[in-house]
Order: sequence, then structure tokens, then C-alpha cells
Amino acid sequence: MRMNGLGDSLSTNVTDRKTPHGSIAPGLACAKPGPASWRWFAIGLILMFILAAFPGSAAAAASSAPDRVYFPETGHYLSFGFLDYWRLHGDLAVFGYPLTEEFRDPTTGLTTQYFERAVFEWHPDAPTGWQIQLRRLGADRVSARLSEAAFQPISNPNAGCDFFAATGHQICNHFLNYWESNGALPIFGYPLSEPFTENGYIVQYFERARFEWHPENAGTPYEVLLGQLGRDAANSSQVNQQAKPASSTTPNYAPELFTTGPLAVDLPVTFHAQQDPDWCDPADVQMWLDLNGTALPGSSDSEIQGNIWNYEIANNDGFTLAEWHASPYAVASALNAFSGVNGVGDAAFDNIHDAGAVISRSIATDQQPVIALVDNGTHYVLLTGVTLGPGGIDAPPKSVTVYDPWTLSANRGDFPAMGQGTTWDWVTFSTRFDRDSTADPGIWSGNWVLIATGLPLGY
Repeated sequence: MRMNGLGDSLSTNVTDRKTPHGSIAPGLACAKPGPASWRWFAIGLILMFILAAFPGSAAAAASSAPDRVYFPETGHYLSFGFLDYWRLHGDLAVFGYPLTEEFRDPTTGLTTQYFERAVFEWHPDAPTGWQIQLRRLGADRVSARLSEAAFQPISNPNAGCDFFAATGHQICNHFLNYWESNGALPIFGYPLSEPFTENGYIVQYFERARFEWHPENAGTPYEVLLGQLGRDAANSSQVNQQAKPASSTTPNYAPELFTTGPLAVDLPVTFHAQQDPDWCDPADVQMWLDLNGTALPGSSDSEIQGNIWNYEIANNDGFTLAEWHASPYAVASALNAFSGVNGVGDAAFDNIHDAGAVISRSIATDQQPVIALVDNGTHYVLLTGVTLGPGGIDAPPKSVTVYDPWTLSANRGDFPAMGQGTTWDWVTFSTRFDRDSTADPGIWSGNWVLIATGLPLGY
């Protein structure tokens, strides 16, 4: 069980560091893990509002990108700030298609637009970054059902779940992974119920959404889907959903309109397997250096990785091997030392959205790999490719290419090997790219961790 009592407040995206753990437990990266354990952590909120401008002002995501697009599927336009917000925080998968144009809601006096799964509102008097807000459709939908059993607060949360004292409910399993990976508190709000069966599906209500579990889609990004609460609200409010004609001066929406670089990048990495159970990070560093044509410290994989490992341990930020095998600082330091360029750093992110944007930028723009800490802080893998989503390099990719240096067996303890050159959609990858164990010391504890270009060295 993980306890959370935070409100809707913003938090920073990179943190600062020092604490111990025990024998291969949650954070000895690359050491052979024991049973997977869940982490205690305080939820880090998404830094949501990169380009959330007033829906009537010119604030395009990039100078060459359109500030207005048309959706022939529903016959409606999406413009300026609402368009930027929609793209950067989930697009079709989270919000769906627009069902109306922007209009001034006579009830609230706010500029409003309905979507299949959400209602956007412009709050001009709110602080910067909070002007665009999502209506609490889930709360509105269940306001008359709070006496039902599923909506009663619980007193004994389950292990492995996030519990929110603010509402007395928990989020678990597939719903927890989806909630964390797609916007968390600012997008969906607090849980208002426990999971229960409704219309043949297991569902859970949140302040701004209804999650539905679709086991028929197991193993795909569509295992969890969102109910069309926006469509239901539009119908019940009888707002004008009449389609508008297309304009010859406005393009139909397409993700590639908002990408400044290629939609997909795959770096030509030569695979090198780790030669020791502890040497995942030296193998990742070897592949990265090899990609850039850097002279390697040795002739065989074993010699090269051994020399990289020795450097890491000698520069392990003061941590013992019982604390870090080896720390992200040590991995980034080794890359800089052997490449002769101080362009790589490590960072701890309190939300997966910002970490995903760094992956997109590093691979698509910098044309450099990224090392990600996975499996509760027990292993490092090399990311060498991305397919960008509608948010481009400012958002997590749609998919990543993973090189896992582990080939010593089919599993590392409880964790299956991730393969070499395998493509993972972002939602599935986020089940492995998770928070570092809070048992680990330093700034990385309880956060998502990357080693990438353009990051500062953390310690």
C-alpha cells in the first residue's frame, strides 16, 4: 500500500539527494532481484501546462505548426490553447474527438468545449498554468450514488495500491498504471470509488473520468479505456453538437503536423550482452560509446565492461555497493569520462510525463540513446528508438525501442528479460519503467530515473 494525501498542487520535475537498502533489494541496479516489491511514495504531479494559452490567442506548439485543426470524424475545430492542451496531455486516447466548437457556457460564463471524454474550461482568473481546467465529470456523474457500497471510503487499503486519504479510496493494478502513465491527479483527479462491475465491465470512477478494464484487450494499450463521460454530458446538457463544414484554409488533424523532426527514430546500435550479473550499466555504456565511435577501454566485452564497472565503483558518489550497484551518477560519470565529453547527466523525475519527454527529445533530436532505470530500481536498459506521439518531443513517445543487456537467463529473478531491439508501446513500457525503490538512497529514491544528454549530474 502506498499512502497519498496530496492536493491538486504542482511539484517540480527534478529532485535532490541521500538513504540505504539491503541485500539486492529494491534498488541494487543490475544485481539479481528478489521478489518484486511495491514502493511507498508521495505522488509527484504532472507539470501540465507547457503551452496552455487562452483559447483565443495565438500560441502554437511550434512556429510551423497550425494553431487550428479540423476533425472530419465529428465535424469540429480545435484551436490555440485548447489544441495545445489536448495534444500535450493525452490527445485522442484520453480526451477523444471534439463534439462542439468553443462557446461561452451561459451557466458558468466560461469558454468551454466538449470532447468525448472530457469538457475543457478556460478560467481566466486562475494562476498561470491553471487557466485550462477539466470539468469534474466523474464527480457530477456519481453525485447521487455516494451511498452505494463501491463509493464508501475504505479503512484497509490493499498492499501494492495507492491510497488517497482525501477521498478514502485506492487505485490498484492496471488502473494504477494507467492513472500514473496518462496524467495522474491533474488529469483524472482522485478516485471516488473502488472498482466494481458496471455494464459488464470492471470500472472505477475518478473526479474527472471513469476507467474501464477491458481484459479482451490484454497486452495492448487498450486494456484500460475511458468512458465517454463528455459525450454523455453533452447529450444531457443539450449543447449544440452540429457539425461545421471543413475549411480550405484549416488542415485536418494529423499528429505529424506538430512534429519538428522525424516521427520515428531508431539509432543503429550494436548489441553487447552484459558479461556479469552486475554489469547491465557497463553494457549499456559500452553500446552507447560504440554507437558514437568512441574508443572502448579494452578489446573484449568482458574487459571493456570490467573497466567501465571499475570506474563506476570508484566514482559512485560515495555510496557503497550495498547501497548502489551502481548509482545513476556513476553511470553518467562513466559515459562522460570515456567519451571525453561532459554532455551526459542523470536526473530523478517526480512524474513519468516529464521523463518521457526527455526520452523523446534525447533520441529524436539529440540522436543519442537514453539509459532508463527499470524494475523498481534493479536494472538499467538502453533505449535507442522512439516513435513520437502528437506531443512530439515535448511529450512521451508512442513507443520506445529497448535493448536489455541481460541474456543470462529468461528472467532476472521475477522480471522477464526485455529483449534486444524490441519495441514497447509507452503504456506497456511504463509497467517496467517505474519509480526507483524508496529504499534506495539519494535523489533517485521514489522517482523515475534517466541517464541522458542535456541533464545535470545529480548526487
